[in-house]
Amino acid sequence: MSDSRLAMHDLSLADAVEEFFSDPAARTNPYPFYHRLREEAPIYRSETIGAYGNALWLISGFEECSAVLKDWKHASRDLRKVDKSNGGPPGNQNLPKVMQFLMDAMLNIDPPEHNRVRRLVSRAFTPQAIEGLKPNIEAFVNERLDVLEGQGRCELISDLAYPLPGTIVSDMMGIPEEDRLQMKEWSNLAARQAMVNPLPDEVARGNTEITREIAYLRGLITERRAHPGPDLISAFLALDDSGHGLTDDEVAVNVKQTFMGGQETTMWLITNGIIALLENPTEMDKLRSDPTLIGAAIEEMLRYDSPASYVVRVALDDIELGGLVIPRGETMAILVASANRDPRRFEHPDQFDISRRDAGQLSFGGGVHLCIGAALARAEAAIAINAIINRLPDLHLADEAIVWDDNHRLRGPKALYLEWSNS
Repeated sequence: MSDSRLAMHDLSLADAVEEFFSDPAARTNPYPFYHRLREEAPIYRSETIGAYGNALWLISGFEECSAVLKDWKHASRDLRKVDKSNGGPPGNQNLPKVMQFLMDAMLNIDPPEHNRVRRLVSRAFTPQAIEGLKPNIEAFVNERLDVLEGQGRCELISDLAYPLPGTIVSDMMGIPEEDRLQMKEWSNLAARQAMVNPLPDEVARGNTEITREIAYLRGLITERRAHPGPDLISAFLALDDSGHGLTDDEVAVNVKQTFMGGQETTMWLITNGIIALLENPTEMDKLRSDPTLIGAAIEEMLRYDSPASYVVRVALDDIELGGLVIPRGETMAILVASANRDPRRFEHPDQFDISRRDAGQLSFGGGVHLCIGAALARAEAAIAINAIINRLPDLHLADEAIVWDDNHRLRGPKALYLEWSNS
């Protein structure tokens, strides 16, 4: 299956949508398909790609995606609110157990409870807190590059992009060294079950592993209540000025969400960003000559090839959007990666330009549910990418073809082989 077949009308739009969600080869370059979807049906209802027991609406334009992301009163992240009278599941029984657990995380609940939890959790993600983490990020990246630079070759994900965010968030939480690999594996498994149609064998394995993970997290929380330290879990447990705090269950689910959210997204922001620079050498030269452009470059990387393909919302009421009505209880996939290439919002949207004047992207969501860890992800990616392109001369892609991961909710390569001059 080629991306051109999906884009050039060799298939009906309905068949193209089904192929896109079922065939990883169709997502090697998803952008021609997104273009077709925006042109033919920017608000599209799929009967064949079911989502948690009902039909799935695909929202692909920037204006439409932005409107839904901001409208938490009518478009909720809480999938337990799917209306069984409209064909959805009763409650959340159709969700994988890890998704049922995560429904209580700050990211998936609505105000006013969202506001209470976010106020407590956000103390760990203040600008001062992120600034304080930068020396640790720089030290980790430079230690890895000290080992790699004389080799002339690496696989970027396993050598740097994967361990970096997991190490930083583990340090923040105070996860014991011997447990960190297991935490990463649980995170990877959960990310694959967050798709609208996860694979049955992964759901079965995840249903077993989430029981083990919850028991592990509760053990950590019990220990930190008795012996608090300078870590994220202890910070989550601390009371605010009014004497309120998070329950043990709220701490457990938000630790899980923080670890999960900080792993794959940051990893693929780094790898997708490096690919974009290597495929656009003029832009890489521009960034090498002026490293202060890294902030703008990260925003363009997020826009140009977002590590998040879509986020999910459920309609709490009938929603009128673009002249159509999305019925109460039905589920929407907000295609942020498509919105980020909408020509109605961006001039020359398929051009990678770190000096872009019409900057802006939806990769971290929007509205009250804007990703709380966005600043940390930006900091990790900025430090890593600047160091990689400045410490590795004549950097280029190796001969191995890039094979993209088959998770259609996130986008990034399974492996990324790089080579450079080590003389």
